[in-house]
Amino acid sequence: MLEVLDIGLKTTLLATLIERLDTGDIEPLIRLGIPAEDLDSLRKLSASDLTRLASNRQVAISYQIQPLAITQALAAIRVQVSYETELEAFVNAGASLSMLRQLFRTDLEQVKSYREILNQRKPAGRTKLPSGTVRDAIHKSWGDLRIQYQLPNTIKANSVTRKALLRLHEQFSDTTLEALFAVLHEFDLTKGVS
Repeated sequence: MLEVLDIGLKTTLLATLIERLDTGDIEPLIRLGIPAEDLDSLRKLSASDLTRLASNRQVAISYQIQPLAITQALAAIRVQVSYETELEAFVNAGASLSMLRQLFRTDLEQVKSYREILNQRKPAGRTKLPSGTVRDAIHKSWGDLRIQYQLPNTIKANSVTRKALLRLHEQFSDTTLEALFAVLHEFDLTKGVS
């Protein structure tokens, strides 16, 4: 247990405790060993008396940290930030709405929102593919990346695939991700992500 030393925070926590008392949630506090008459007196304190109580060094308020819960929550935040960073990178690199929805398993409104925020507009019409020589180089690079990232033959909607596609775009930065995706699927009978 860690002790709260800041008087302002102690006052806020005591005020929160009083709010809890006002809702009738008194049993947990009695189980902690606080006499009912003290709880009643606490409820009747003025704001200035509450601050005096918090300033009293004998009044110790402690908190408990659950390390595993913090570790798990931080990991979840890192995953979400990474996901959002990848989504933003894909939008900036010219990925189509269809591609974004497939690779990120997100809804159309979220994708449109990212495109608006990042001021990305898709030109009208079909995606223009690069020359045959560049397409051959794209296929070769993708084959190398598939080996490096240990990707299956079909493109899956996961972080590893997205990282590999971003690496491919780094190698062919003059080509939008939409065009790269179209090149990767130019010989597929069924296009898309599984």
